[in-house]
Amino acid sequence: MINTSYTNKISYIFLFILIFIASCGDDVIEVPEPDRTPPVATIISPVHGDTIFNNMIFKVHATDNDKVESIVFIVNEDTLGSTKNKTDDIFQKFWKADSVDLNGDRLFQDDEFHSLSFVAVDPAGNQFRPYPIRVKLDITDNVVPDGYIIYPYLGAVLEGVVPIQVNASDNDSVKYVKIYINDFPEGYVQTLPYTYNWNTLYRLDGSYSIRAEIADISDNIYIIEPFVVILNNGNIIDTEPPTGSIIYPAAGMIVSGVVDIQVSAYDNGSINNVEFYIDGNSHFIDLEPPYEYSWDSTQDTSDGVHIITTIITDETGNESTLNPITVTSNNWTESDITPPNVAIISPASGQEISGLINVIAEASDNLGVALVRLMINGEPEDTDYENPYSFSLDTENLDEDEEYIIGAIAEDISGNSFSANPIAVYVNNFDNEAPQGQIIYPYPGQVVSDTVSIEVIASDNVGVSSVSISINGAQIFEDFEYPFIYDWDTQQETEDQDHIIQATISDSSNNTTEILPISVTVNNIPAADNIPPSGIISNPLSGQTVGGNVLFTVNAQDNIGVLSVEFLIDGASVYIDNSEAVDSSYVYNWDTSQLANNSEHTLSAKVTDISQNTSNLQPILVIVSN
Repeated sequence: MINTSYTNKISYIFLFILIFIASCGDDVIEVPEPDRTPPVATIISPVHGDTIFNNMIFKVHATDNDKVESIVFIVNEDTLGSTKNKTDDIFQKFWKADSVDLNGDRLFQDDEFHSLSFVAVDPAGNQFRPYPIRVKLDITDNVVPDGYIIYPYLGAVLEGVVPIQVNASDNDSVKYVKIYINDFPEGYVQTLPYTYNWNTLYRLDGSYSIRAEIADISDNIYIIEPFVVILNNGNIIDTEPPTGSIIYPAAGMIVSGVVDIQVSAYDNGSINNVEFYIDGNSHFIDLEPPYEYSWDSTQDTSDGVHIITTIITDETGNESTLNPITVTSNNWTESDITPPNVAIISPASGQEISGLINVIAEASDNLGVALVRLMINGEPEDTDYENPYSFSLDTENLDEDEEYIIGAIAEDISGNSFSANPIAVYVNNFDNEAPQGQIIYPYPGQVVSDTVSIEVIASDNVGVSSVSISINGAQIFEDFEYPFIYDWDTQQETEDQDHIIQATISDSSNNTTEILPISVTVNNIPAADNIPPSGIISNPLSGQTVGGNVLFTVNAQDNIGVLSVEFLIDGASVYIDNSEAVDSSYVYNWDTSQLANNSEHTLSAKVTDISQNTSNLQPILVIVSN
């Protein structure tokens, strides 16, 4: 038998629960939606089409609904490096455009176009990658400077201090101008105006040759041919010795490695040479300013105190021995216990990698980095001995869908070593992401003629393998290298018709993308001209009384071009002007002196265009009075 009291209690409890749930309806906790919004970013420097003349800062402006975690900078589909989260929206990376590999070959070819792009990543892993821009490198200067000697001139008779003036110019900038007297270096100037004051007072009278050498900052040299001048100072003979000083190193300095010994030298005439002595032994003779010698203190001498001196000789044989200085060489490096610094800058920790990637490390040391060793899962993989420390890693040789620990160990020249903070990356070589791109030239609807460069931009998460171009459904070209450009000869196509241009992009995983086609119109033959020319007789005026020589003037114009203007007087042709023009004035010099006084005459003209369309202009009536 059912207990009624118990049943009623259960009913009341159930009713209470329903009322409670209903009363709490407005306080339901909402679960936030995951962040699926990628960053928004653009390249602000350089701009598309720029020519780069030197190393530069690659800049990107990036924003996000949360924040931008990092920017990975890409050059020619290779990672240049990355920049982490910043307080502002500007991310930048130094691009050493003149970098070379171990063989001295350029990493980025000069006088060629290169693509620049990036990947922007937010904390949720959303990514944004734009279409790349193209810039051209023009780093190496191959243009030789130019110039001539302004004063003195060939055969000039000179005395005293002679200002040798040189006009020097270069496409970039002049590094120096060097003056030679009798094929010996006399003077060296680096600033405008390129003038060297040649003191001739202590030279023997007679003939002297003058020439000049111009160098630019790329060490291109231009030689100004020599010419002869005459000195006439009264046969004064130079007996004054030169002077100078050792300006580096300072006396008592502790030195190591290669030491650049620098000497200043002066003379009332000109310096012939400067000879460098270490501990009384001649090491080097310098014939040209600036006078310096690179002394390798690790090879030539042992550690300890050494005496440096120099002998300066002028052009007439006068000598001066400079006061010697003492320095102490110390090349013992075992006392160096400071380890180098090293960090992995690319790829980023947690990044998904595939294909062939560049692992890039930065290292520095108080004395010098000897090497950087790449470590994969704690095992040595590769070694680089020169900055930048870059390693090519083929992920195809690694296990798919596995995490790998990438590390780097730097060792300095004293044997100290230091390990970088390792990073974890994930190998994923299964590429199912299709490439992207678009036709950037010609434009949809454009009227084209002659040869047109069809240009396609293409990008891919791994790498673009080819771009094929089709006209009206037929493939006419396939390109395997950037930039993807085809020169289309429109003169082989059907005239005055629309033509469909389409491109297909393929990546290394055989993923393909059909770019949206565009339509252009081929027009190589101008439309038939049936528009006649027009014009007016602008001089004289209708009803005017004229006399003597009259400038019979016709203003004529045509949409394509005027072929000729025929001048008629009283219906008879008197002159035809065949000077072709679109819009011009045509003149006939009409001699009225032989005509009857107070006689009336009708002036008219016939205009013909290059399509043989003609127009008879409105005639006018004039009165001749002589």
